[in-house]
Amino acid sequence: MNVRSFTVLAMVLAAAGCGTSGSTPPPVVDSGHDSPAADMGSSSDVVSTGGNVGSGGAIGTGGAIGTGGTIGTGGADAAATTDASDAGTTDAPLPKINILAIAELGTDPHVPFVMAAKPWLMQFAADNNMTITFVENGNGITDAMLANYNLILQLNYRPFLFNATAQAAIEKYLTDGKGGWLGLHHAALYGSAVSNVTWPWYFTNILGQINYKDYIASFAKATVHIEEAAHPIFKGVPATFDVAMEEWYTWDKNPRPNVHVLGNVDEGS
Repeated sequence: MNVRSFTVLAMVLAAAGCGTSGSTPPPVVDSGHDSPAADMGSSSDVVSTGGNVGSGGAIGTGGAIGTGGTIGTGGADAAATTDASDAGTTDAPLPKINILAIAELGTDPHVPFVMAAKPWLMQFAADNNMTITFVENGNGITDAMLANYNLILQLNYRPFLFNATAQAAIEKYLTDGKGGWLGLHHAALYGSAVSNVTWPWYFTNILGQINYKDYIASFAKATVHIEEAAHPIFKGVPATFDVAMEEWYTWDKNPRPNVHVLGNVDEGS
C-alpha cells in the first residue's frame, strides 16, 4: 500500500472510530487535484482537528466529534444507491466500516472531482473491508438512515444545503458517538461570503468557528509541515511535503484556539 492510500485509509479508520493506533482524531490533509483521491479538503494555514463534542471520532476542518464505533450492518437507505463491495482486506484484518458519502452533482463545478473520486473510493472500499453508499442530496438523512453507517463522508457537499431534519440527525449521530465524520472541500464552505444560511452547531463543532473568506482561484503549489508526526495518519509521511497543485482556502481567522492542529500549510510557499 502506498503512502497516499495508507493516509486515506488511516483517515477513514480514525474517522470511524477504528484508528490504526491511538485515539486522536484525524486531520484534514490538503492535497492536490492531481489525483481523484488526493483532494482531502482545502484549507488555509492549518491542517487541523479540534472542537470538543463527545469524546473522540472525527473531523474535517474543525471539531472532534463522537466516539465512532461499529454501528449497524450497512445496506442502502431508500433514497440511496450502494456502489461498492465489502470484499477484500489489507495486510492485517480490518474492521468492517460502512460509509455514507454525500456529494453534489448537477451543475456544481466540482462534479469532475466527484466523478473521478467515486470509482477510486469504490475500489478502495472493496480492498479494505468497507462498503460505501453515495447520495447526491443530503436532505434524505434521518436517524434511522445513519444507524446503518460508521462514517459520514461529506465528499463535496455544502453544509448550508442540509434541511433541518438532516441537520438534527447529523448532530445527534455525532454528539452521541454513533459514528465519525470526514469532510472534503465544499464541506468547509460556510459563512456570509457564500450563503446567509447558518448552522451554528456545525460552525462551532465541525469548523472550529472559522469562516470561509476567499481562496486562491488558480491552482497553487504549497508546502505542508507536520506538527504531530506520531499521529497514525502520518505513518510513512515526511515531516514536510509539497502539494503540487491545489485550490487553497483562506479563513477569516486562525482556528488554533478551537482546534487540535496536526499540521500547517506554509502560506509563504
